[in-house]
Amino acid sequence: MLTALCYGVPVAALWFMRPRDRARDTAPPPDSYFGALLAGWAYALRLPLVRTALIFSGIGALAGRSVLETLPLLANGLFERGPAGLGFMTAAAGAGAAGAAIFKAMSAAQTPGVFQTQTVVTLLLVPLLVAGLGLVDNFHVATGIVVLLGGGVTLLGVSLQALVQMAIDDHHRGRVMGLWTTVSIGSGAFGAVIMGVLADQAGVALAQAMIGLILAGLAIFMVMRFRSPG
Repeated sequence: MLTALCYGVPVAALWFMRPRDRARDTAPPPDSYFGALLAGWAYALRLPLVRTALIFSGIGALAGRSVLETLPLLANGLFERGPAGLGFMTAAAGAGAAGAAIFKAMSAAQTPGVFQTQTVVTLLLVPLLVAGLGLVDNFHVATGIVVLLGGGVTLLGVSLQALVQMAIDDHHRGRVMGLWTTVSIGSGAFGAVIMGVLADQAGVALAQAMIGLILAGLAIFMVMRFRSPG
């Protein structure tokens, strides 16, 4: 019953949306499906802001979603809490995501062409939380970190997607957002595979520390490169 009611909220919200008119499409029709797809991807990668947002999204998904996808390793493998512990951690991640959504709705509007401070901070924080998760041996502390991870991944994803949506034109929107979805979801799945392989070879804690620290370094490098002149 509760799940059905939750699905009803976004459906009801559609009644209050007033989308703008779509820009007139003056571009020539594509030669083929794959030609149109590649043209849309090339368009996205030509825009520095969109290209950087895609990389940021990949880093966030590789770090945060890899942990959220492998919560059974934490709940049962590391803390030996079984199904109850997994349910508790999953609910914690959901609570963090809900809190991030409320925070985003109440915060300042997204400025076109600018990475907000909260976005950059979240990008750096998520991998560090993943690394820190490997250092704790208390289930409740780990669950608190999972709350922050759920919120951080959601806040980062929503902020970056809004930035990309405002930076692209209507003619390429579907193809660019298809690329965005591929990077966001694909990176999380790929990260979960890497996490599983490393955890099997080196242990869960060391795997999380390695992935978190490497991606934190990559995030710092990308932020500095984007903010540097030229």
